[in-house]
Amino acid sequence: MADDVTSETLYSNTGKWTILPAWRVELAERIAAQHRCEVARYGVELHVTGAKHKVEAVCAQYQDATAAIDAATERAAQQAGRPGRSWCTAYRLDAVKGWGVAPAVRRSRRASAAAQRSAERRAESDEAVRRELGDDWAALRVWETVKHRIRATERSTRTEVFQQYLHDHPEALDEARNGAMDEWANEDEDLESYEDRCGWAAVIDEIKLCG
Repeated sequence: MADDVTSETLYSNTGKWTILPAWRVELAERIAAQHRCEVARYGVELHVTGAKHKVEAVCAQYQDATAAIDAATERAAQQAGRPGRSWCTAYRLDAVKGWGVAPAVRRSRRASAAAQRSAERRAESDEAVRRELGDDWAALRVWETVKHRIRATERSTRTEVFQQYLHDHPEALDEARNGAMDEWANEDEDLESYEDRCGWAAVIDEIKLCG
């Protein structure tokens, strides 16, 4: 015999706020959908309706989920230096969006996000070195070749490590200059074109002196 349809209060906002937190509403709807139940809002309350055993399952899962999300938010907020209510709300919403996703999918998404953040940090670090090298075009040419091997240490920045690399490998600068000369010599351009490419005539003079 099928369970009778029943309705239970899933959440009641007893605080000073007169609206239902969006993350709680979305979480309730996601969990209820898994059990083929319906969620309705009544003022500052959430009610779930469905077969009795399913409603009980929704209520239990909802309580467990909100407790887990609250605990995770608290830990993350502590690590982030207590950033405030808006940050915590956004964190909870992100947690809800991942609720019910297969563990393998969550791991894949986390790995992809971590890889993207790592790539962004690496690109920012690369650009910082370029800025510090300034107009040293030969060093910049070498940098683009070896940057993936240059890592900062506890005592030295990536720029300092790279400068030490140039000191230990002076031939790298010679190769960069000679390579530039070969490339430009193969192009049907006059001296003025060379100056336009490099941005300043002194570069050409330096190449001639090092040739």
